[in-house]
Amino acid sequence: MIMASEVTDCDRASIWIFNKDDPNTLTLVVGWDRKTQTNLEKMNMTLSSYPKYFQAIRKDRFVDASDAIHDPRTSEFADVYSRPLGISSLLDAPFFLEVKSEVSFV
Repeated sequence: MIMASEVTDCDRASIWIFNKDDPNTLTLVVGWDRKTQTNLEKMNMTLSSYPKYFQAIRKDRFVDASDAIHDPRTSEFADVYSRPLGISSLLDAPFFLEVKSEVSFV
């Protein structure tokens, strides 16, 4: 994640995976904060709390929110994620494993 944040010149880089035991939960498995030079703490996101975002990562090739606070796809978690962490923009790319029709990780 260190290399990903440096190459893309972003403050944070992370990998999230859908929980096998609870497919309605996205879990942070690894992440890096370039500003603080620290690993990100583990956290979860529940689909029912952010339906527009989860619809977007299942439907679109990527989520490119230059204004994460106001973008309709990412505005749902502005108050609990983006604002508190100082995140102003997002670029999320879902990866599909095997021949599944659902997202495996972001």
